Amino acid sequence: MNLINATFDWLEANFKGEVDFVVWTGDNARHDIDSRVPRSLPEIFDLNRYIAARIRQAFGKVPVVASIGNNDIYPHNIMFPGPSAITTEFLDIWRHHIPESQLHTFAGGGYYSIEAIKNHLLLISLNTLYMFDNNKAVDGCPPDDESGRDSDPGTEHLAWLEQQLLLARARGMQVWLTGHVPPTPENWYPRCYDTYGELVLSFHDTIVGQLFGHMNVDHFTFIGASDVLPSSSSSRPLTSPSSPVNVLRSSGSVAETLKETYEALPKRRKTHLEDYSVITINPSVIPTYFPAVRIWQYNTSVESRWQQPMDAAIQRENETQLVSLQGDESEDDEDEDHEDHDDLDGDDDDERPPPRARTFLSALAAPLQLVPTTLISLLPPSHPLFSIFSPSPLPLKKRKKHKRRPRPPPRMPRHFSPDSPSLTNCYLTPLGYSQFYIDLDGANLHSGFGPGEKGRAAEAESSLQSVRPPPKWQVEYLTFGAEAFARGLLGGGQGSAVPVGVLDEDVRKVVQGEGVDKVASIVDALRKAKVVPYELGDLTVGSWVGLARRVVKTKKRWRKFLRRMCGGEV
Repeated sequence: MNLINATFDWLEANFKGEVDFVVWTGDNARHDIDSRVPRSLPEIFDLNRYIAARIRQAFGKVPVVASIGNNDIYPHNIMFPGPSAITTEFLDIWRHHIPESQLHTFAGGGYYSIEAIKNHLLLISLNTLYMFDNNKAVDGCPPDDESGRDSDPGTEHLAWLEQQLLLARARGMQVWLTGHVPPTPENWYPRCYDTYGELVLSFHDTIVGQLFGHMNVDHFTFIGASDVLPSSSSSRPLTSPSSPVNVLRSSGSVAETLKETYEALPKRRKTHLEDYSVITINPSVIPTYFPAVRIWQYNTSVESRWQQPMDAAIQRENETQLVSLQGDESEDDEDEDHEDHDDLDGDDDDERPPPRARTFLSALAAPLQLVPTTLISLLPPSHPLFSIFSPSPLPLKKRKKHKRRPRPPPRMPRHFSPDSPSLTNCYLTPLGYSQFYIDLDGANLHSGFGPGEKGRAAEAESSLQSVRPPPKWQVEYLTFGAEAFARGLLGGGQGSAVPVGVLDEDVRKVVQGEGVDKVASIVDALRKAKVVPYELGDLTVGSWVGLARRVVKTKKRWRKFLRRMCGGEV
């Protein structure tokens, strides 16, 4: 509990009143690892109630989107359809975070949505346990007409998600999707993954980002059209990491499968960005490796707001193909001995003034029937309602796990635009994040903190916990460009979310000192401190795809990326 309390104390001291909303991806209870100390359901609920209280204390009354983790239930991984004792108890624990209009939905399934910015930005909490293939209490999202009993909770959940996305798009809103277990072919049941993948690609112009946890390591992956749709421009299927164990070195490890995913991306000129949806997986506070939290920033320049068309969905055959035009690497090899940018410096030729930025925190992360299905099925395809509402799900053929199978034609139109926030830096586009971590190895060397002879000696001298110095949070890395971040430190913007006090000492001295050209001096200090390895202009799909290509371009770059996956602990 010392680490948890130190984390919330630090967050409250530095970010209370500074964030717009909090993403909380679950797994707050002690994991069921030590068989000598078995867990119990009351203990799990008590730990979740404590974390909920600390979040409310640390951030006040900001929107919080919380998700149930596979270790937040008992037995772990197994969750039956609601309403249940689990959903009822979490409804009470999270009563401050769930809007009144969503109480019934949460009681039935453990998921909900909340408007972080009224009429502009919607946060959707997914209960990924209903799609998780280790949950043997569910059937893996079968179509309704194939089940001989009540609807599968995963099927119902994804139908609810589709309605949420339809409604958000009809209102011109952008959406963040969050949950615990990330959607990958090996983590989710095949039908659940295919249906979800089709949804996120169909609402490409509405979904601005996806945040998940569970894996305990820092990485990102993609859902590709070649994985979930019957035909697309992508020639090779992608692979995705599966299990949070054996992270780096074993055959089939996260690192190995992630490298395969990045290497499977087509070359820049053959890339259709509308065929990719980005999944970001956050590191954890209770560590498998070093603990970490993220502060994200997003574009708040309302004048740059993209107005989505309200006509028929944009179809591929009628649209000029999209290619990655920003945040990507050049085709030429870069100098491998150039250390200032960590061999991952990006080309950012955009000289427009940096957009205004706001921040949110990513830490620890009965359905509405809009139009009767029968009515939709009776309407001709040319009817305007087909621009907004999708037809009912079509039956899918069974498949054996991990094997490809023929897929039916897409059941819904695909909405995408090169000018939407997921593809172009405009209002609500994520600009980047700052990742903070604790070097526990260093912290444990302090007298009175952690294991070792010094720690035990200090405990013997005094039983007071206050003698233990708290762990020190520091910047691990930033995704921003060095110059944009430097200007933000001096005058608001991309660097304004980072407290000067947690910066590297040399960087802090430059920021607080005097100088004629402070921006150039800060840029130089940031690069010397090696905290700006990627220098991305934003976090659009093109930037993520470009970064994936860059980190697998050489062995040196890949080793450095692996080190950051584990908070510098490899």
